[in-house]
Amino acid sequence: NAGGAMRIFLPKNYFNGRKADGKTYIHDITPAQYAMGEKYYDRDWKRASGFTKDAMARNGAQVLGDRLDDPVGVVLCHTENGRVKGGTGQALRIANDKGVPVINFGDARWKDVSAVNIADAAMKVARKEATLEDVEKEHAKTKSSYIVIGDER
Repeated sequence: NAGGAMRIFLPKNYFNGRKADGKTYIHDITPAQYAMGEKYYDRDWKRASGFTKDAMARNGAQVLGDRLDDPVGVVLCHTENGRVKGGTGQALRIANDKGVPVINFGDARWKDVSAVNIADAAMKVARKEATLEDVEKEHAKTKSSYIVIGDER
């Protein structure tokens, strides 16, 4: 949650050098998370490796919390040209289905927006001070309210 304790869901212990500690770094994948992983997986689940199943299962937790009942305020990610693909695509399919707003830095709508203003937009959405559509319209209507990368002002 916005301003809350950070929780990182690992697909395996020691993933990217991170050791599960049960507080910040979590690696307790539940049967419900595996079921969600299978539901949203865009390939043959039965042929997926153990690691792939773990990674896809943890994507549900990343978006909806460990009990799958506490969605994040907004998903921040980057995919090529804003496409729903790869492991991130699994999280995006879940977010889209569950109505969780997504700011995808690969999407052309966010191309010229500075990191500061993306963070501001994300916080407004996460805190429910504005909808994703509101912040996108604000940016499209007047870029002057945003710091634009490469702007010569």
